[in-house]
Amino acid sequence: MIDLSRRDILINDSQLGPYPLEKLPRVDKITTQVMDETIRPVQAENELSRCMRGIYGEEIQKKAQSMTLLNPMCEAIFSTVPYIGSFPENPVAEHKAPLPEDPALISRHIKKYTYFLGADQVGICKVPKRTIYQDDAKGQSLECDYKYAIVFLMRKDPESIAASHGDEWVDGPASWVVYQRLALISVTLARYIRTLGYPARASHMFNYATLLPRLVVEAGLGEFSRMGIAVNPFYGATFKAACVLCDLPLEPDKPIDFGLQSYCETCGLCAQQCPVRAIPAGEKVEYNGYKTWVHERKRCALYCVNHPHGDICQRCTKVCPFNRPDGTPEQFRGWDGDLDYLYRLVNEQRDKNIKNACEDPKEKTGKWWFPLRKQGERLQDTIEYTYKEPAAE
Repeated sequence: MIDLSRRDILINDSQLGPYPLEKLPRVDKITTQVMDETIRPVQAENELSRCMRGIYGEEIQKKAQSMTLLNPMCEAIFSTVPYIGSFPENPVAEHKAPLPEDPALISRHIKKYTYFLGADQVGICKVPKRTIYQDDAKGQSLECDYKYAIVFLMRKDPESIAASHGDEWVDGPASWVVYQRLALISVTLARYIRTLGYPARASHMFNYATLLPRLVVEAGLGEFSRMGIAVNPFYGATFKAACVLCDLPLEPDKPIDFGLQSYCETCGLCAQQCPVRAIPAGEKVEYNGYKTWVHERKRCALYCVNHPHGDICQRCTKVCPFNRPDGTPEQFRGWDGDLDYLYRLVNEQRDKNIKNACEDPKEKTGKWWFPLRKQGERLQDTIEYTYKEPAAE
């Protein structure tokens, strides 16, 4: 029997990671209404996959298949991710480890280990069937039956996000470097859980078994937003997520309600700033088994594939007031869960965005990357985002 003396951190309710997730208001159900839990997603039907499969024509197909590889910063990161995912899985240990019989204690241990591996925020939830893909990345039927998901986030580099307009040459690499690190965490965590004697499966880029946004929300790490993606109260939507599915006896976290639904109803900054108006300005509607705001995914994907000064667009997440470049853990040190304090910070950020025409001052000085694009066998200087000069008074 493991000695629990000197292991108070596993027994008490103290803060485990850099952000005080433990202080967020918890609710029994996610704040987006679920109309149908039977619909399972199909990987091949997301819009970028449709572009790559030639659904929108041969020219779009070629651009979609090469868009990540033509950005040399992105390609350098992108090329490593499949190798992390293909690392051989260890078998589930024949004998289970002599762990304490307390799911809450085990959950805190697993969360702390995930933080130790490099995650920024961690939550646990049960796995709704509709989050499990019908197919794997190769289009083969996928059967995946696990009780719990350990969900973890990593923030994109805030200084690079601040210095970009939101759809420049750094935005793709800013996502892919996080995907790379998440893949390593998920593969490592799944291996550890199998060593403990319990089945586990990593779900990350190039090896997804699950649609992540719903799990992020179920695990108490965000709410669905007007953008059609999950927003986290501490750093908006400038993050990526992965998870590990497992049967280790765990205690799920409850979803959170930090008031995002009412905030998104009145803000609308993301819809105003979307370069192709892919984000709705109106009310929620019933769609795909949810009552939610419906993002025009085709319009968004075609812009990402075609636009000339980058390889992805994240303009909406850049201007969301919950994306505060200075939103550090220090801002919430000793926080008691007061949402008025959170919204003072958010509204200050929104006011700054509007005052500056949604251009961060760091965009004038902080662009450390070069606008290089592969043309044949050579790298060439190419198009940058063109800023409009202010009108003369």
